[in-house]
Amino acid sequence: MSADDAPPRDLDLDLAPELLSLLRSYAALVPPRDLAFPHETPFAAVHDFLLAHILANPHFARYPSSARYQAAFWKWALAHLEAILADTAGTHDGPAHDLEISAALYDRHIALLSTPS
Repeated sequence: MSADDAPPRDLDLDLAPELLSLLRSYAALVPPRDLAFPHETPFAAVHDFLLAHILANPHFARYPSSARYQAAFWKWALAHLEAILADTAGTHDGPAHDLEISAALYDRHIALLSTPS
């Protein structure tokens, strides 16, 4: 294994089982309709996982799935994240009230939609 193929040192492989399952499913190109969104995991944990382990994953950057698959995945993930925020709107005070979805996730989805097939 070359240094380029080694997993990054900052990649946390000690993920919650539902997040590890989602990562494996994404890597295996499981259709989003068949994925299980980790609803029992806190919003911030799922959100940060999507950013760090899928969007910014060096392996997925080097060996990307089709733009069509990625667009479908991000549509699915964003819909679930937005639903969580809508369900919690007005029910939390303090830090939880300030939760929002990173523009990086929306930017990636929009870029994929703008990509010619």
